[in-house]
Amino acid sequence: MNTIGYEPLANVLHRAYHQAAHGKGKERHARGEPFTQQVMLEGARRFGRGALLYQAYKKAEESQRLPADRAVAELLGAIVYLAGAVIVIEEEAAAAALKAEAEVPVMACCGDAANCRVDCVQRAQHLQHQALSTRPAPKIIDEAVRTFEGAMREFEDTHN
Repeated sequence: MNTIGYEPLANVLHRAYHQAAHGKGKERHARGEPFTQQVMLEGARRFGRGALLYQAYKKAEESQRLPADRAVAELLGAIVYLAGAVIVIEEEAAAAALKAEAEVPVMACCGDAANCRVDCVQRAQHLQHQALSTRPAPKIIDEAVRTFEGAMREFEDTHN
């Protein structure tokens, strides 16, 4: 975050991160848990990301009635809630992609005996890479690993 002309933005984003990781956010909400396992994200996963958007709205609204230092603190908190919404959106997208991929036969044999092993193994590796490259939640990673392992077992059963 060192692009010329964007230093003020980087400063604000860093302060929001610091508030969540080391300040008020850690003191009140972390309970020693990583950010992605804290109540705000678990709540959004259970009740929808609108919960995070509402919290950001509420903090923005409250900031209008506060002195500058407290208004800034509320707005930094709103940024953290919005970042949480981004995380949940990306998790939902990764889960949807994984589900769509699971609906397609994972190890359809190519029918070419000479090249089949390469094609099928590459397909299974592609699925694993795709699932892991979308930065999914731990549950999704577990599902991707199970899908990959199942595809490899199916390949071995079909080709041995």
